[in-house]
Parts: sequence; structure tokens; C-alpha cells
Amino acid sequence: DIKESQFLKIPLTTVKQPFFEIGKIAVKKILSSIRQERLDQLTIIPSRLLQRQSCGCRNPIIAQQKINSINIFLKQKSVNILLLKHKILTEIIKEMENLSFNDKKNKKVIERISKAFIEELADDKKENFLSTLNCELIHCNTRDEISFFHFFLSIIREIILPYIWDNKIKLIHVENLCHQSRTLIADFSQRLVIYEGFQKSIQDDMLLNINQHLITTFNKNELLDIINKGLHKLGIKSCYLSIYDNPIKSLEFSRLIFAFTRKKRIKLNGEKVIFPSKEIIPKKLFPKNDKFTFIIEPLYFKNEHIGFVIFEESLKEASVYEGLRVQISGALKGIVLFQEKEKLLINLENRARELQEILEKLKLSNKELEQFSYITSHDLQEPLRKISVFAGRIKNKYQTLLDDQGKDYLNRMENGTRRMQRLINDLLDYSRLTTKVQPFIAIELSKIVKDVLSDLDILIEKKKAKIEMSRLPVIEADPIQIQQLFQNIITNALKFQKPEQTPVIKISHKIKVDSGRKYCEIYVEDNGIGIEKNYCEKIFSIFQRLHGRNEYEGTGIGLAVCKKVVERHNGKISVESKSGEGTTFIISLPIKQNIRK
Repeated sequence: DIKESQFLKIPLTTVKQPFFEIGKIAVKKILSSIRQERLDQLTIIPSRLLQRQSCGCRNPIIAQQKINSINIFLKQKSVNILLLKHKILTEIIKEMENLSFNDKKNKKVIERISKAFIEELADDKKENFLSTLNCELIHCNTRDEISFFHFFLSIIREIILPYIWDNKIKLIHVENLCHQSRTLIADFSQRLVIYEGFQKSIQDDMLLNINQHLITTFNKNELLDIINKGLHKLGIKSCYLSIYDNPIKSLEFSRLIFAFTRKKRIKLNGEKVIFPSKEIIPKKLFPKNDKFTFIIEPLYFKNEHIGFVIFEESLKEASVYEGLRVQISGALKGIVLFQEKEKLLINLENRARELQEILEKLKLSNKELEQFSYITSHDLQEPLRKISVFAGRIKNKYQTLLDDQGKDYLNRMENGTRRMQRLINDLLDYSRLTTKVQPFIAIELSKIVKDVLSDLDILIEKKKAKIEMSRLPVIEADPIQIQQLFQNIITNALKFQKPEQTPVIKISHKIKVDSGRKYCEIYVEDNGIGIEKNYCEKIFSIFQRLHGRNEYEGTGIGLAVCKKVVERHNGKISVESKSGEGTTFIISLPIKQNIRK
């Protein structure tokens, strides 16, 4: 029986469910269950039919206005109704009981109004009926309560008229009282509707004001102050706000963060008011020697349990409590998110400081690396140059004096010096990849590769190698490092060849798109000795050699340099090969660099 049912253009006939009785029985069953008593599996509670116009019935209040003429003529002639006051009162109460207005409160109201009506009808100078009726109307809060008075007037009119049917003055007096009463009731009903709308408007404004303040605060203490002020304005007597102590693990315990009782806020001992959630309110704060009704609203955000808020029933509009629940839930979640954001910002600031410290250390490390490069290129090479010079002098001046073993020692010394020189130079090249870099510019890969082939012209001619190259695109890159990359890859292809086999090297490319970005995928394919599959990743590690120095010369740094160059250019390098079947190096480089280095 929702409100809309009775205020449509054609009011709906419906059923009024006895929610209060259902609640009482439910609580009794819960208590019986706790005491482990036997429970009936089914309890039937009768509902009440409310007849309205949608089923074709007349409004019962209007139908009640009709007087039964037979009853009038069966009565005796006009009598002194004061003498029959008790009898008339009994008839009125009985008829009202038949209409289900039979509780103690209604019975007292019926007695007061009926006495006032009968007394004024007996003595028209008293004129206290309308004032008595008005006093009773003032206590009405709902339209259902007002309809009680319409039924009452119909009943009292129907019962009294037969006693005064032959007294025109009394008849007119009764009709006047009834019409005046109807007007009084209609006027009060209209004022009640306007007042309810006014009160609803005030409550909506208050809720909107509370909501505006709640959504703009991200501090828990400020939030509780706003709730405190809002409850005062709304006229809510008591409120207890609790959040679950550890909702991720369990909802068993809660922490009371706000208590407001009888319009007075209770000071809590910090955040130490932790209690079992099933108690609803900490025992020491539970109202004593006082009747109360609590409304419990769960606080949640989507599927996340936050806590619960308890209001003492103080307002007629239950929607106010639901509105507050939504607002408080949202505000608490907002505070949690804001705190997480603050924590994240602090962590980011700490991380930024750590990264700055790492950056400073890297700068220092680079400076030390530059110094190391200088030392390597000067101080370490100086003893090698002396060894090489003196070995040459010994060879030129004393070669005839040396026996075969002495000559072998001298050759080994010269070879070792050359290897050491090569290793130092390669290490210098590797270290300069980060210390001596050039900005990215547009370069023609075809020109870079042709320059490399020109530099390797003698080796290519010696190996009688065939080079097949398609036209390569223009990309953004460091020209010096890209030249070094192709020099190492092509040198590698020329070096690791089968004896008595003409080396064939093919250089081609494809344009590919990945995540909206264009890449140039370059393939350097040879017909050399190939690489075993389990070594394909290892060859890019520094000092990684797959063959002895007697078989193939090298320091094991060349491909490590290639990998570092490609990574600096935000690209990838990989290898596909089978032992004895040649090798293909795949180099993927962005056409345009988004990050400038």
C-alpha cells in the first residue's frame, strides 16, 4: 500500500500488509531461535483489503455518508440524548471497532469527541465540539489518521439522527456540526499536505547541503563534524557510526568512530573503541532505562563492506536515513581513496628522490667511466706500446742470435700484445656507447651500410665474398653507432665461414607496425658455420666466445656492442640459426624515435 496508490486519479484498491506485526513476530522468532526453542515452519499473518475506486467501488468514506432511513423510522420519537449518552457512546465505539479502529488510543479519542458532540447537541451554548475535534486533529501526522475522523463523523451522524429525526432544530444542528467538521478536517488535511511538502523540501535542502559538504571533505574529523551538524539540523536524536576494523580479513569486529546521543556528541577515546560487530553498539554506550527504536543502515561501496550506521528513529520520512547512508558511504570511501592517493603520492615522491639519487650516482659513475676510458686509452696502452717497440727491436737486432725456442717466445709475446691491444680498443668502444653518444638524426641506412662495406673492402676481396643488398629506408638514429652495429654484424658474417666456401651475405628489410609505431626490420643473412640453438641468446653477452682463438680471432665483445646499440635505439636484436646452415641476424629499429637520447 504505497502512497501513490491512494493519490492517483483513480485510487488503487490494494492490500495493506501488517509490517509492524511481521517485525514483532520476526524478532520473537529470532529470540526463540537463540534460546533453541522449537519454531513453526510457517506463520500466516492476515493482510487488510483497502477498497478504492480502481475495482469499481465507491470511496468508503463517501459510502459511509449514506443514512439508513429504516433505522430512523424504527426509533421512537425525539428523546433527551444526554440520558442516553452512555448507550449512544457504546454504539459509536462498537461501530468504529467494526471498521478496525479498535485500539486503546482510538477508543479514548472516540470517547472524548463523542461526549463533546452529544453535550453540544444537548446544549448548543457549550460549543466545544469543534475545538475538541481540532485538538485531536493536531496530533495527526498522516492521512490515514485523518481518514479516521471522516469515518467517525459518518458513524456518529448515522447513530444520532434516529434519536432526533422529528426535531428539526436538532437535525439542523447535527448537519451544521458535521459540515463544519468536514470543512475543518479538509482544511487541516490540506495544511498537513502543504506542511509535509514544506518539511520534505527542508529535509531535501538539508540533505543536499550535507552532501555538498561531505563530497568536498577528505578528512575524517571534518567528515564527523559535518555529520554532527547535519544530525542536529535534521532533528535526529541519536546516531552511532562504526567501520569494520579489518574488513579484508573479517567483519567480526568494528570500530566506533562517531557517537551522537540525545542531540549530544560523545567524546571517544581516540580510535580504540573496538567491539564485536554483533553487539551493534558498544555495551557501555547502549541506552539504559529508555525505550528506543533503532534503524540500522549498512555502509558499503559496490561490493566493498565499510561498516554500518545506526539512527534512533526520529523522522517520519524513512528515505532520509537511506539518503544519509548513501552520502556517508560515499564520503568514507572518498576519504579512503584520498588517503590511498596521498600515500601513493608520498611513495612516488620518495621513489622520485631515490631515482634522483640513482641518477646522480649514474652521472658520477659515467664520469668515473670516462676517466677509466681515458686511463685505458693512455695509461694501459703505454706499457703495451713499449712491449711492442722493444719486441720489434729485439727481433730486428737479435733475431740471428735467438734459437727456435727464443723466436717462438718472441712471436707469442707479439701476438699477446696485439690481442691485448684489440681487447682494450673493444672495451673502449663498448664503454663509449654510453659516454660518447650522438643525437638521433635522420640517416640513410643504405649509405651507412655502403660505407661499412667500403671499409671492409680488403677483407671482402680476400674472402671473395658476395654481398647482396636491397635499398634500405631512412630512420632516426645515431649514425656513428649504427655504422658500428653493421660493421660488427658484417665482420662477424665474413669471419665465421666454412673453409673453401664462398661467403654470401644478403641484407634486406621489411617495414612493420607494432602498437601504432613503424619499425624497420633488417635481416643480415649469411651462409657461414651457423650457431647451435642453445647459444643463440648467449652470443650477445660480453666476452662470450663459442670458438677458440686458434680457430677464429676475436674478443667476445662485438655482438655485446651490437645489442647495446640496438637497445639504446629502442629496438630489438635476435638471431636465427642452425649449426652448419648459416645465420640470420634480425635487427628491429624504430623509423622515428619518440624518446630523444
